[in-house]
Amino acid sequence: MQKRILLFIWFLFWFVSTLLFIWFGRLELKISLWNKEINPVFFIGSLLILTTIFFSQKKIYQLEKEINLDFLTHIYNRKYFEKCIEKITRSARKNKFSFSLLMLDLDFFKSVNDNYGHQIGDQVLKNVACILQGHVRSTDICGRYGGEEFTILLPHTGLKQAVIVAQRLNREIGDYQFFGPGAVFKLTVSIGIAYWSIEKPVSTELLLKEADLQLYHAKSLGKNRVCWREESETE
Repeated sequence: MQKRILLFIWFLFWFVSTLLFIWFGRLELKISLWNKEINPVFFIGSLLILTTIFFSQKKIYQLEKEINLDFLTHIYNRKYFEKCIEKITRSARKNKFSFSLLMLDLDFFKSVNDNYGHQIGDQVLKNVACILQGHVRSTDICGRYGGEEFTILLPHTGLKQAVIVAQRLNREIGDYQFFGPGAVFKLTVSIGIAYWSIEKPVSTELLLKEADLQLYHAKSLGKNRVCWREESETE
């Protein structure tokens, strides 16, 4: 919707600009194919308009990208990530494939802000986002769901494969060295997994609820672990 509004505004702006250009320049739209005569004012004006439209489209793309990204970590924000889940769910129903959802939460993250300050906390979140992006496929979708909570969408991925990915991320984050003022520290992460299959299709809302529930179990069992529902494995 935002993109359509921006496109309409740009189209309206350049439509009015073209009319003014024609009126003020007293443009004569005379093109003779036989004599290959093209009004130079018309040619320059058209070229200018087309060039501006090209850069306008590029600017719209940049604005749209900024709207969809988290301002701190530069991965997808919660709103856009939920749109991705809805899109992949529709595609999975149509093309009959399974996918998985990971929900991650950094353990004891508050202590980072308390001990080292919010700037270090922000840097930790940036580093974690980089770790996630560096250890998933290009087709996987990473997002910051809020605070120190992240989400990863794994298309065409069964439960067994999702568990392997989640355990690998748990190790990578746990082994990573973060730096604070005069100190080096480590963090752990708890991860919940939800699985969607064509045999047991669920809504986006229920899928997110399941991932959050499994994350809660991981926290309640002592943190720094991966949890999932065994009976959801159908493959």
